[in-house]
Amino acid sequence: MKKLAVFLVGASLIASATLAANTATSVNVVGFNKVTCPKGKYVLVTKAFNSMDGSVLHSTDVFGTDNIPSGSAIYYYDASLVPPHYVIDNYSDLDGWESNITYKGGMGFWIYISPDAATNSYDVTFAGEVPMSDSATNKVYNGFNMLGYPYTASVAWTNTALAQHAVSGDVLYTYDPITTWGINNYSELDGWDNPGLVLTPSMGFWYVSSSPVFTNVEVRPYSK
Repeated sequence: MKKLAVFLVGASLIASATLAANTATSVNVVGFNKVTCPKGKYVLVTKAFNSMDGSVLHSTDVFGTDNIPSGSAIYYYDASLVPPHYVIDNYSDLDGWESNITYKGGMGFWIYISPDAATNSYDVTFAGEVPMSDSATNKVYNGFNMLGYPYTASVAWTNTALAQHAVSGDVLYTYDPITTWGINNYSELDGWDNPGLVLTPSMGFWYVSSSPVFTNVEVRPYSK
């Protein structure tokens, strides 16, 4: 916990999240998840839905315009950069999105709603085509990674390829608005501290890897 706390203080980010679940069961399904975002807070999420036409997704495609109040932003910690750092996509009523971020399944990111927003919270809906590829790949770097499960289904954490790839010293950090940060340490002797953890759709997380960079391959958890 201390390790993550120091990291987040340095980045000046504090998270708060409310998540909704959705499970896909068939091919060519269009689905959605709703995330409630309080103003003045950072909400840790992921988006697994694909675009309907196969195009690359930017913030304009994911969030639209006039759906999030001016002064809000998206923060994505890109571990592939040298040195790793946040990429920020700001939104204003005048200029729209800066479109500095592209989205793919398996990445996590913060939604920040402006503290000057007119209402206390905003419902953000992620929608699109349910991913039906046989597998989804993401690189995992040594150190901090901002990630999410790349399919629109709930899954037991220990059933993921990422959890099964773990080595001693790896840590999973999750966030809940009631219980705050959850810490799930891994050791090769004892396994995961919380083997019963379930990842739900739209649930972003931090993964601290003790391994050199590797490609993580998650297999689709539902049938076509």
